[in-house]
Amino acid sequence: MIKAEQVTDLLGSQPYKVFSTFGFPHDVYSVCQNNDGLSVLDYRAFSFGILNKTVFNCTFYSSYPLPIMGIRFGDTQDQVIALLGAPTKVLDAEVADHVLTWLLLNLDVTFAVWFKDEKVMKIGIFLNQ
Repeated sequence: MIKAEQVTDLLGSQPYKVFSTFGFPHDVYSVCQNNDGLSVLDYRAFSFGILNKTVFNCTFYSSYPLPIMGIRFGDTQDQVIALLGAPTKVLDAEVADHVLTWLLLNLDVTFAVWFKDEKVMKIGIFLNQ
């Protein structure tokens, strides 16, 4: 399984580092985002987003069995805030009730947690640009 530290080491690198670390993905697909081509390397329980030939983010899905930075799927919003402190931003989301984000300057990443019915449903770590 992947650890958050491995993700932050891969963000900003070239995709071959993902392949050499985790092997070939289960699926690869493209997503059109703001007229930019975002490619996704899908490893089922987590995926990596590739933008401009650079690893841009890692997203963890509910089938991922381990905690990410101490957070587990199904944790409440109050539990997450108690662990990480007040979020930097609260965003609306199409597939969730809302997204809370934390700017982690020491790692140069943004940590995002999607909530549905006040419980964690998805977690993402994004390269700050």
